Amino acid sequence: MLTGSTISRRYWSDLKRKLVSEGSQLYDKIVQLKFQALDGKFYLSDAADTETILRIIQSIPSPNAEPFKLWLAKVGYERIEENHDPELTINRALKTYLRKGYSKNWINQRLKSIEIRKAPTDEWENRGVKSTTEFAILTDDITLAWSGMKAAIIRRHTRCVFLLHLRNYDFYNISLWVLRHYGLLFPGDLKKNKRWYNNPI
Repeated sequence: MLTGSTISRRYWSDLKRKLVSEGSQLYDKIVQLKFQALDGKFYLSDAADTETILRIIQSIPSPNAEPFKLWLAKVGYERIEENHDPELTINRALKTYLRKGYSKNWINQRLKSIEIRKAPTDEWENRGVKSTTEFAILTDDITLAWSGMKAAIIRRHTRCVFLLHLRNYDFYNISLWVLRHYGLLFPGDLKKNKRWYNNPI
């Protein structure tokens, strides 16, 4: 569709050679996965993540690809502007949530939850936590400590669909309230904090 070519296999082969000639390392990020063909059978085919696909589009010399290239340029410009003025990032997030149909009250709650969460995550970083997996484990442990349930179980109780994040729900905001109200930064802090035991929720 983007290339306008009727011989997709040949076009893709030529495009990969072009990427190599441009000095691109994207070929290393392309993997082979099995996809179902029209005959119902599964065959190995090249696949890539979103970032790699967008970079490949930039190398397609076709009018059909031009709208995507213009959009990428626009997004790049917006990120540069937001780097100079971070408030623009907040405004963009607000507009995105409104377009998705969220209420202003929900958006305000979300912004508050982000602010509350920043305190413990900053402290975790100061204590050496770096990876996304480590942050997820700590959040999961804290949720288990105060609620008796892990995040996955809470998702099932709230009937959270796969594409929605737990933080969209009250359980997540309650977790953040516990962190702020009792000053709990690590799961072990629950046992050390007397206010937690003397004033249960």
